[in-house]
Amino acid sequence: MLEITDLEVGYDGVRAVAGLSLVVREGEIVTLLGGNGAGKTTTLLAVSGLVRPSAGTVRWHGLDITRARPKDIVAAGIVHVPEGRRVFSTMTVHENLQLGGHLVARNTVAERIAHVYELLPRLRERRAQPAGTLSGGEQQLLAIGRAMVAGPKLLLLDEPSMGLAPIMVELVMGIIGRLRAEGVSVLLVEQNARAALRIADWGVVIENGVATTSGSARDLLSDEAVVKAYLGRARKSTRLA
Repeated sequence: MLEITDLEVGYDGVRAVAGLSLVVREGEIVTLLGGNGAGKTTTLLAVSGLVRPSAGTVRWHGLDITRARPKDIVAAGIVHVPEGRRVFSTMTVHENLQLGGHLVARNTVAERIAHVYELLPRLRERRAQPAGTLSGGEQQLLAIGRAMVAGPKLLLLDEPSMGLAPIMVELVMGIIGRLRAEGVSVLLVEQNARAALRIADWGVVIENGVATTSGSARDLLSDEAVVKAYLGRARKSTRLA
């Protein structure tokens, strides 16, 4: 589905991504692992058209979308859920979901929202509630639900478990796995490497904007270097249920 080749992205003369190549196949969850500043988020921004690469290509089903407009990329089936959830806090849950369908035929929006409510019953229970009054975990579910209304074929997820209590991390990761079962491929950026690898098919380790290691999620979970660098330390949680 997605093929990134020799991607380079810089900010103010500093290369955040320096020749990255990776592939996401249909029906896969691919997770990007690496420390802060490794280039993971920038990679997602480049795929979704929110930053312009200085070199390299991004291809979607063989079509070069490297310099396509973000709205055209969404319309093609690539939907980005950024870090930090970014829900519209004064709007209700239902209104947030409706916004996810702004590029979708009107006669399909209601059906897609109904499917989100089936997938995420917490949102149905809170449909009339202002999004800003939800817990952190519920806001993350809303951000994912809003993206689903857009009808993604590939979902770009940036740190979906950040700041969540363990029970909500488990719920969010379970939802991501269920989306894959429904045919949605996922490119996942996640600092909680162990949780990400447990649901992923493939993992790519990025250091200084370059892919240094890649392999099946199962193999990376047992790779001593990966375990030492990314799986051996516990993540702090602010416990936002």
